[in-house]
Amino acid sequence: MWMLLLTAVLIFSGLPLGAREASAATSFMNVAMNTTTPAMYDKFEMTFNLSTSYNNPFNPDEVDVLAVFTTPSGKTEVVPGFYKSHSSPNWAVRYSPREPGVHSVVLTVQDANGIGTTSPYQFTAVGPGSNRGFMGVQGDRFVDSYGSQITLLGHNFAWTDAGSGANAIVNEIPNLAPAKMNLIRVWYSCWWSSLAAEWGPIT
Repeated sequence: MWMLLLTAVLIFSGLPLGAREASAATSFMNVAMNTTTPAMYDKFEMTFNLSTSYNNPFNPDEVDVLAVFTTPSGKTEVVPGFYKSHSSPNWAVRYSPREPGVHSVVLTVQDANGIGTTSPYQFTAVGPGSNRGFMGVQGDRFVDSYGSQITLLGHNFAWTDAGSGANAIVNEIPNLAPAKMNLIRVWYSCWWSSLAAEWGPIT
């Protein structure tokens, strides 16, 4: 009798025997852009939430978020998204436009629910700004995106006061400008300092 009842339930629900109802694809929520008119080489950022929660949002095998950008010249560029701990929205994508003009971007997420996508978003890069862009090589010199030479001047940062941790590196950065320095090389090699490379207690 119970088998007949089960069969009737499946028939009336529209599901064949042995079938499971598919989960809806993960959707994007609270999508926002930091600007719709970034200058070239400035930071363009999209933040958003996802409708699904994950055991490990840093594992791309569990959740893989991508942004597909189409540039004004028609090139396609794929940029990975990342999880922002302790923030809301807690997902983001960052991009730096290298062409002036209208760009479009589609967000995608792939997880156990399948593949979810957004409709295209648009922003317009308005031309050169104050940033020098990316560092490259021209002959025997480092140059920026406009071909101007980049001279690197800095110092080694090998240890710090006990207990200050990684914040010591962040706190050191403002001290570079008065000395006209633009580079820190951090050593993760001192077992007795707070910059040791080990991720757990040192024994």
